[in-house]
Amino acid sequence: MLKRFLSLIAIYCITIFTSQAQCVNIVGLPDTIIACKNSKVQFNPSVTSSGLLATSDTTWSPSTGLSNANIINPSATMGTASQLYTLTIQALTPNNYVVNGDFSAGNTGFTSDYGPGTGGTWGLLSNPNTYAVTTNPNLVHTNFGNFGDHTTGTGQMMVCNGSSIANTNVWCQTITVIPNSFYDFSAWATSVDPGSPAILQFNINGALLGSAFNLTSTVGSWQQFHATWYSGTNTSITICIVNQNTASGGNDFALDDIQFRQFCNTSKSCYVRVPNLSTSVVKTVGLGCVKDTVSFATTNLGETPEQYIWDFGDGTGDTVQNPSHIYANQGNYNITLIVKKLGCTDTVKTSVNTFHPFAPGFTTDKDTVCTGTSITCTTTAIGSNNTYNYDFGDGSTSIANSPSHTYTVPGTYTIVQYVTDNIPCTDSFKKTVVILPGPTGAATVDTTLICEGGSVNVDGNASIGYSLLTWDFGDGIKVFNTSQVKHSYDTSGVFTLTLTADYAVCPSVNTTLTVTVLPVPQVDLGADTTLCEYGTPIALINKAINLTPSNSIWYDSTSDNFKIITHPGIYWLQVANALGCSNSDSIEIHKSCYIDIPNSFTPNGDGLNDYFFPRVLNAKNLSYFSMQIFNRWGQLLFETKKLDGAGWDGKFNATQQPVGVYIYNIEATVDGKNIEKYQGNVSLLR
Repeated sequence: MLKRFLSLIAIYCITIFTSQAQCVNIVGLPDTIIACKNSKVQFNPSVTSSGLLATSDTTWSPSTGLSNANIINPSATMGTASQLYTLTIQALTPNNYVVNGDFSAGNTGFTSDYGPGTGGTWGLLSNPNTYAVTTNPNLVHTNFGNFGDHTTGTGQMMVCNGSSIANTNVWCQTITVIPNSFYDFSAWATSVDPGSPAILQFNINGALLGSAFNLTSTVGSWQQFHATWYSGTNTSITICIVNQNTASGGNDFALDDIQFRQFCNTSKSCYVRVPNLSTSVVKTVGLGCVKDTVSFATTNLGETPEQYIWDFGDGTGDTVQNPSHIYANQGNYNITLIVKKLGCTDTVKTSVNTFHPFAPGFTTDKDTVCTGTSITCTTTAIGSNNTYNYDFGDGSTSIANSPSHTYTVPGTYTIVQYVTDNIPCTDSFKKTVVILPGPTGAATVDTTLICEGGSVNVDGNASIGYSLLTWDFGDGIKVFNTSQVKHSYDTSGVFTLTLTADYAVCPSVNTTLTVTVLPVPQVDLGADTTLCEYGTPIALINKAINLTPSNSIWYDSTSDNFKIITHPGIYWLQVANALGCSNSDSIEIHKSCYIDIPNSFTPNGDGLNDYFFPRVLNAKNLSYFSMQIFNRWGQLLFETKKLDGAGWDGKFNATQQPVGVYIYNIEATVDGKNIEKYQGNVSLLR
C-alpha cells in the first residue's frame, strides 16, 4: 500500500530514478554502517527535492529487525549477521498535468455535463446541474456560504449546484500520460450548503477510480481527496470528477486545485556490516613443581580479529593471539579474552584450575619407645598419586605410605619421608624419634621354703626411670615403691612372688621368685576355763590331731598324749610335723572356788571391810549365788541371792548387831556347773 506524506522534506541525496522526471534525493544514509552484533542501529536519512510537493511512500526492505519499515528513520536491531537494507522513496513530480486546475484562468480548459448558471431567484446558480467559476459561492447563490477559494483565499473556484443524476461528470479534461507510470489524481472540495453534502469520486476513461469521498456538511471547510492510477499502455486519457449524490435539495459544493501528477521512485541501499567475531579457546595446562604454565590456543569461527586482549585472572594479561602464561600460585583463575574488530568486541570467558596441592608429612604413634617396640608412621602428605620412600636412619627403608618399624639399637634417629607426586615433584619431611634401652630387673629372697606364719626377706632392683615398682607376693598382698620388704605368709602353698617395674615409655619388666610355705600341725587345747581346786580335775588333749610322743612336747617337757590338770594355771603344748614345722597352743585355767571366805569383818563405816561378801574373792563366771547369815540362836539375820550385791553390813532390821560370831551358809554355781556349798563362822568386830 502506498502511504502519503504531505510535508515537504528538503534534503539532498543521490537517487535512482524510475520516472522520466527528476525525483527526490536520499541523503544521510551511508553506503556502509559498522554495527556490533546484538546492537541497535539508528537510520537517520533525509530527502531533498527541487520543486516536488511531497513524498508519498517510504519503504525499507527487508523489514527484518526494523522497528518500522514504513518510516524514514527506523532503528534496526542486529543479531550476528550483516544485512543490506534498501530505502525506497516514492514522490510526486512537480508537473501538474491538469490545465487551469486552480480555475485562475476562469471557465476554460475543462468540460462538464453541468451547464453554466443561468440565474434565478437566488442568483446565477439557482437551478440544479449548473456551475459557475467565481471567487465566492455567495456571489452566485444567496444561500451558499461566503468564503474564499482554496488556493489563495482570493482566487477562483468552481461552484456547483449538484445534479440529482448519479455519475454526472462535474469536471473533465483530456491529458497525455506516460505509459507504465503511476499517477496521483487529487482535488480539494467543500460543501457550500450544509444540506445533503456531495459524494465525489474520480473517473478515468469512464471507469470510476478509488473510493467515493463524502464531503462534510461544514461549509467552507476544504477537504482533499485523491486516488492513485497506473497508466499501463495508455498515452492519452480523460479524467473526470463525478458526483454520486442524487439529492435534489442541497448537494451543492465547490472544487479547486485539481491536480494530476506523476509518481517517481528513488532508492538507496545501506549495508549494515556486523563483524562476525566468534572465537573459541582451548587450554593446555602444564603443572609444575614451582609454577604452572597454561597455553591458550584460539580458533576464530568467524572473522579474524584485529586485536586480542587477555586477562589471565591473576592481575596480568597479554595481547597476542595464542599466549602462554605462567601462574606463580596455584588457584582457580577466571580467564577473559576480548577480541576486537572495527570497533566491535566479542568476549570469551573460561577458567583454569591449577590446584595440585603437594606437601609431604607424617605422624608417628610414639616419639619415644624402647628397643623392640615398633613405631608406626602415618602419612599426612597431600598430593595426587603419591609414591613414598621412608629412611628410618638405621639403614632400613620402606616404600609403604604408612609403614611400621622396630629399632633394635638405642639412640636418636631421624626418619625422613620422601614423597613424589604425579607431576612428578619430590619433597621430604623429617621427624626425630628417641629409642631407649630395654629395662631390666632382678629380685632375690633369703629363703624359698618356710612354714606357715614364717616370713621371707626380699630384695629387688630395676633399671632407673621406672614410674612404679610393685612387689606382688602372690597371696593378695602388694607393696609399692620399696626395694627391700619382709613378708609373712599365713597359709601354706606355693606362691609366685613378682617384682614389676612400670615405665612411662618402655614395657614393664617382671622378675619372679617362687616361695613354698609348708603347713604347720594343728594344735587346739580348747578355750580357757576354770577349776575348783578341790573339784573335778580337767583333762587337756590336742583336739586337732592325735599326739604321739615323737612329735609333741608339753609344758613340762613330756610327750604324753594328754594331761590331767588339778590346779589353776597356764598350760601349753607344742607339736612338730614331719616337714619340720611346729605349732603350739596354750590354755589358762582360772580358779573358780570360794575357798578364801573371810572369817571376820568390821562394819564401822570407815569404808574398809564394812561388808561380809566372800564372792569377791577369785570368782569367775558366777551364774548362781545364795548367802544366809544366822546368829548363834539360829535366827536368820540376812539373806541375798544377788550376784552383784554388797553383802551383809552387820545389821538386822537396820539395827547394828553386837560383836560376836555368826554362822553363814553359801551356795554358788560357776559356768553353769554343779552347785558348790560352803558353811562356816564369821566374826563381827568393832
